[in-house]
Amino acid sequence: MKRYKVAPVFNHWTKMPRLKDQFTVARDSFQATGFAIVRLLTPRGMKYDAAKEFYEPYNSIKVRNVEMRDDLEELIIGAIEHGVELSILVNNKAEGCAPLTIQEMDERLQEKLTK
Repeated sequence: MKRYKVAPVFNHWTKMPRLKDQFTVARDSFQATGFAIVRLLTPRGMKYDAAKEFYEPYNSIKVRNVEMRDDLEELIIGAIEHGVELSILVNNKAEGCAPLTIQEMDERLQEKLTK
């Protein structure tokens, strides 16, 4: 990845390892390429169809995924520290309402980064 400047794509979904574990494996290419993508799709261990049914109608956060949020925070702070552009895609099936997940993560990071 580093040799060809291919950006890593970190995925939080059914069968993937934790985001922080993916980050550990791809750390060198993360820094070398200057950009990466994070996709928050479903809780780990939950199939897409089950998440779709559980989280509908996508108008509130049903379950805050602490592990996912902690790992995402680590990725974002790592990106800031290394000058890496990070695009984050959030699916409603990650917690129940993508806009609210984004809002809460933004508030959490603003609080942490302004201390």
